[in-house]
Amino acid sequence: MAVVDDRAKSLKCPVCGQLAHFAYTHPDTSIYRCSVCTHAFSNLDSIEQLELYSDDYYAETHRNWFENPNIPLFKWIANRIPTDARSVLDVGCGKGDFLRYLRLVRPDLSLTGVDLSPNTDTNGIKYIEADIHDANFNERFDVVVNLAVIEHVASVKDFTRELVDLSNPGGKVFVMTLNESGLLYRIARVGKKIGFAVAFTRLYSVHHLHHFSARSLSELMRKSGLTVDKVHYHNAPLKSIDYPTNNKLVSTIFMGALVVIFAVGRVFYGGYLQTIEARNLNQ
Repeated sequence: MAVVDDRAKSLKCPVCGQLAHFAYTHPDTSIYRCSVCTHAFSNLDSIEQLELYSDDYYAETHRNWFENPNIPLFKWIANRIPTDARSVLDVGCGKGDFLRYLRLVRPDLSLTGVDLSPNTDTNGIKYIEADIHDANFNERFDVVVNLAVIEHVASVKDFTRELVDLSNPGGKVFVMTLNESGLLYRIARVGKKIGFAVAFTRLYSVHHLHHFSARSLSELMRKSGLTVDKVHYHNAPLKSIDYPTNNKLVSTIFMGALVVIFAVGRVFYGGYLQTIEARNLNQ
């Protein structure tokens, strides 16, 4: 099914509620941008098929990502968890890589993970197989972590409110997603304008429904009742990036270019990823 041409429409921004206007065409969706908070997002009505999170999602589609956990990020978050914290919830925990890391460096913490995929309780880690909106939690947590999930959900406001509701007053909330303000995204958009849309097509595919700028992610946190303490800009491990081709030469050129983009982008634009550390000030 061809993407509906809806460029004459305006949509309500899912982050700040202001009007967002058509920004880009894409083979799979129509992409809009808010002129107030700069958030970019797919028009859900233009998408024929949302991504399905089957076993192939971990084993094949994004194998590199899940086989190469972002240990530097895990370490950064672990170092930011208060020494008096007692419980951590990882929302969208995948296969539990972050929780297993925490078990090693903070064995004093009670660890819980929730994900649509099944996991087996092990080594002091409790797993819940459910959507966050449907899961039954009998407690609130000192720390709530969400890594590379928020860009996939339809209603980011509802999702973030769930994170707030699951955290204790004064508790920490960590959210990681891609940085649409970063250099890689900027290059992709320029490439599309000059007729080379490969990077743009990959970055803005319906694999991600939302593309947070540095501004829009902080805006979402604040509107959800969180106080932003720190924004950490960083890159993903190079080994975790999914190659665009099986051709060895092309992959080598691609990875070489990515090394340069990551290095330059980190200096001038913050990095490919962003992680927000926030506090729940609600009582």
